[in-house]
Amino acid sequence: PRSLLRGCDAHTMIQFGELWPPHDFRILDIRDAWRRIRSREMGNQQSFDFEVGEELPIAFNEHAERRECSLSAGWRLHAATRKSTGERVSALRFDKEAHGGAGGKDAPPPTAVLAAQRAFAQTRRLRHPCVLTWLDGAETDKEIVVITSEVMPLSEWLVSGAPGGLAPEPEQLAWGAHCALRALEFLHGAGQSHGAICPSSWWVTPGGDWRLWGLELACAASGGGPNDAEALAFCRAHDAALGERYRSPERKSGSALPGDAPPGVKGAGASDMWALGQLLE
Repeated sequence: PRSLLRGCDAHTMIQFGELWPPHDFRILDIRDAWRRIRSREMGNQQSFDFEVGEELPIAFNEHAERRECSLSAGWRLHAATRKSTGERVSALRFDKEAHGGAGGKDAPPPTAVLAAQRAFAQTRRLRHPCVLTWLDGAETDKEIVVITSEVMPLSEWLVSGAPGGLAPEPEQLAWGAHCALRALEFLHGAGQSHGAICPSSWWVTPGGDWRLWGLELACAASGGGPNDAEALAFCRAHDAALGERYRSPERKSGSALPGDAPPGVKGAGASDMWALGQLLE
């Protein structure tokens, strides 16, 4: 409703939704948007409204070294609840101390911590129904926490994520592929490349919707501003963190890294689409 947006200047709205295409803005829960805008204006004085539980005993957590993108291996999935309502949500937690600490005045953070910080920042920035939902988050000297709606890793869902603990039906898989395509359509339409499409970059809600995450290597296409150039350099420096199966022939040969388009291809998302094809196959 327009009444909820009254008093929001253009700068506030651009900060809050700079990557929403106009046709997807209507899907945003405007009540949550208004609450967060007001929280920002009040200096974020509201308390953290979530209780993070224990790490879930699932293969995704117990065998993190098997993930297809090594930069995402530090994240662990926890059950969580919203204190004010008791709503079940999920928490993704990264332990900085277990990965070399937060760095110091004269020493930059280790690569794993830098990658987690990039994923954290991108999660706050990118808002779309098929991208992992940002409910809240926090970063301290010891850890990074992202609160999202209740989800499970794609690898777990493919085994027992359907109702009754069964494997999903073909129709459910087709819907997941549709969600995946919508997520990449949004990302590429905003001039961004994901850079690490693989099974561990997808999360699934109880309703079977796939949501994109694993944003450690996300970057804008070449030719952007200083911040874009820094992200692009990080992505290319750590391109090999993604498993070979999900790196296109052009990436392996170095002829078209993330942010580039192979000869004759329009747009910078070609390597993402190639990786998605490998995943769906």
